[in-house]
Amino acid sequence: MSGEDNDDGRIDRRSYLTGSAAALGALAVGPGSVVGEKKRKRAEKYREEDRTTITECTTITEPGSYELAADLEATPAESCLEIRASDVLLDGAGYTISGTDSEGIGVSAVDVSDVAVTNLTLEGLATGIQYEGVTDGLVADVTIELPSVASSGVSLVRSTRCIVTQTEMEGDTFGTGIRLAASNENLLTENGIGLLNDGIELVDSTNNGLFANEFGGNVGTNIRLDDADRNALAQNEANSGGEGIVLAAADENWVTGNTANANASFGIELDGSNGNRLVGNTTNDTTADGIGLRNSNDNTLTANTATDNGADGITLDESDDNRLSNNSANDNLGVGYAVTDSSRNTGRGNTADGNEGGPILIEGGQENAIEVNGVLVTEDT
Repeated sequence: MSGEDNDDGRIDRRSYLTGSAAALGALAVGPGSVVGEKKRKRAEKYREEDRTTITECTTITEPGSYELAADLEATPAESCLEIRASDVLLDGAGYTISGTDSEGIGVSAVDVSDVAVTNLTLEGLATGIQYEGVTDGLVADVTIELPSVASSGVSLVRSTRCIVTQTEMEGDTFGTGIRLAASNENLLTENGIGLLNDGIELVDSTNNGLFANEFGGNVGTNIRLDDADRNALAQNEANSGGEGIVLAAADENWVTGNTANANASFGIELDGSNGNRLVGNTTNDTTADGIGLRNSNDNTLTANTATDNGADGITLDESDDNRLSNNSANDNLGVGYAVTDSSRNTGRGNTADGNEGGPILIEGGQENAIEVNGVLVTEDT
């Protein structure tokens, strides 16, 4: 999945994601290898090219390669470096863009394509990097320290086929690490986000891939999808936050191989979300349920583990037509599987052991048939 450079010297990328299936295909060859190859080719392309040095906040209006030669300070309510041209590489060279009074934007790019921002530190800004209407963008090797106000580390708005990788973000329990709004076919991989309010948030965004990101100490939600459909979340470590992974009015997403352990509320929560696939996730040691579905229908839960949680292992509340197969729910303070006011839920091969409330509770609803420990349970228990 590596693209070739164009003869005219532009930063060339092909579309990484065209849906959840394509996103999981990307994971099979390793997102780290894909991004690493892109970064290597970009570095080779610009090695012999003269770079324009930047020593003050400015607007970039011509294609080319640019490099910071000094630390910069953003003016409140403005962008320090504004990219208004396509085919731009901005190398921070390890320098810092800082804000005053927690205002301003470090780097912005609007309605352009093939832009890359690398090797840069941003601190004390309302937004570290903002791409709006950007196609084929890259943000890599960036460190962001967010202020104690509502803020964003990296913001993608109406942007497509961008990569955000190997960023490190932290703050003082405020702000969001990476936020996508109306942005499709982007790849977020190998980012580390902690001590913020929310880690990664997708709003009205489709066909994005979130792979191998790590979280810790976020007081809100590590990964949150709002009205965001057909995205792929795989091998993320969504641990030690307020909630691990939340899907709210988010349909047909693929959530696989993630850990959502030791969160203060749910490990994984679906609220009004339909047609999702949860496969091989681990949700242990949460204060609430390991996996919880609320008003969510036609979802498939397969081979997930929910152990040592402070409430139930896996819960279905007013959720219909879901399938649970080969899941494990052990040693929870509540029941292994709690199905309340829900109908036509089915599944085989589930296990539950050591739960204080017993292996399964079915209360209300009708036509349920869920096998736990080799026993098919069809009625209220």
